[in-house]
Formats: sequence, structure tokens, C-alpha cells
Amino acid sequence: MNEILFYRPDEEYGFLSNFYLCRIVDKDNVFASAEHYFQWAKAVNDPQGRLAILNALTPTEAKRIGRNCVYDVDLWDSCKDCVMTAILYEKFSQNEDLGLKLMGTGNAQLVEAAPYDSYWGGTIPGSQNKLGEALEHVRNDLRASLVRL
Repeated sequence: MNEILFYRPDEEYGFLSNFYLCRIVDKDNVFASAEHYFQWAKAVNDPQGRLAILNALTPTEAKRIGRNCVYDVDLWDSCKDCVMTAILYEKFSQNEDLGLKLMGTGNAQLVEAAPYDSYWGGTIPGSQNKLGEALEHVRNDLRASLVRL
């Protein structure tokens, strides 16, 4: 099976990164990236933190703010994979060009080459590649929705 590595938003497959800038709308909120949306979701019990995340100028800033927000660690750990998948589905279904690019990855294994993240990333020994798995799930869902049309 071939493998596609991604990490930085400005690289060939950077559109797969949560730090890739793209508009994602959820009800009354507009997020500048999937990272903004993810950190905002984590900060459900921190209204001030959520506002700061929404207004963050970069995904890096949103992540920094999110790390300092108040949240229920056990609850978040139990649902973060599903939240990530739902956010990625919104990212790729709302931005048709990105959805087509994601489907254009064929059946390749998608691997975030994060140098320090063994949970979301997939290149550190023993890492779990959860972001890559979520992207592959979304890719399959998008394909299935096209087949139903």
C-alpha cells in the first residue's frame, strides 16, 4: 500500500493538515481552520477560551490557547477521535476543492508526519496515526456519498 506523508500546510499534501487555512462553518461560528474548530470544541466549558480561539489569527495560536483552556480531560479523551472525524468531514465536504483532493489520494495510507505527536501523528515508533485514520474515514464517507447520488 502506498503512503502519503503530510505535516506542514504549505507542502504538497498540506491541505490534509489541521493547520491548513480553510473556512469551516458550524451554525453561528466560522472557523479559520480545522485546528481552530478542534480547539474550540475542546473548550466547551470555557466561554472566554472559546472566544479567544475563534479570534485567533493562526492555527498555532488557536492550539496554544486551547492548551490553556478549562476542559474535562476524561470526557475529552473519550470523544476527541469522533470530534476530529466530524470536523474533518465538515472541512472536506464544505470545501469541494479540498474534498476532491482528498479523494484524489486514492487508497493511500495517510500519515501525519508530526515529529512530536505519537497520538495524531504516525511516524514516531509506536505512534497511533489517529489523524490519518480519521482522514481515511472521511475519504471513504465522501466517496460513499458520491456513489449514492
